[in-house]
Amino acid sequence: MKKLASLTAFLKLRGANLDDDVSVQLTKVKFVGSLLVANKRPIGSFLSRDVTIRTRYGLFRCRKREDDLDIVYEGFERDVLEVFTPNIGETVVDCGAHVGEYSVLASKLVGGDGKVIAFEPCLATYQLLLMNLKLNDCGNVMATNCAVWNKTEERTLWLSSHSSLHSLNPLLGKSTRVGSTTVNCVKLDEIMKSMEKIWF
Repeated sequence: MKKLASLTAFLKLRGANLDDDVSVQLTKVKFVGSLLVANKRPIGSFLSRDVTIRTRYGLFRCRKREDDLDIVYEGFERDVLEVFTPNIGETVVDCGAHVGEYSVLASKLVGGDGKVIAFEPCLATYQLLLMNLKLNDCGNVMATNCAVWNKTEERTLWLSSHSSLHSLNPLLGKSTRVGSTTVNCVKLDEIMKSMEKIWF
């Protein structure tokens, strides 16, 4: 049943305008074709250009040949999204916010009296996060270009060919690793001292 719901969400995926919709539909055809030959590439790797898509959570800019599209389409982490229910006025912390699917959703759920604090260490992905927050009028989100760690310091961020797999852990994503960069890290305890009603 879950696979059927995920497939249904995939089939409903649409671009925000006609040009983007044509690109998204062509990408779906390429992806389904790749399944016939047992290719396990991300859906977004078939995008030939950047597109903006519309989901029930909002508008999201997705990069060509990246896994952004895989992250924001409604079949991704469906079980988590069903139980992600922060209340109006609460504070949500999104560590590794990527392109902002949870930050945008949380922004709407907590309303104007709530806050969302989004951390994204990869600069290119952080810039896309900012674009998606702006597209969705998320004025209650504070986005920060850094990672969350157990102390405030600089660390190596291991980069993957799939941006959702970038990690501070050198053991994760080894098979898709394409490089590394140094990023600033913050200790979450220091930032959260004055906040109440926090969702992680």
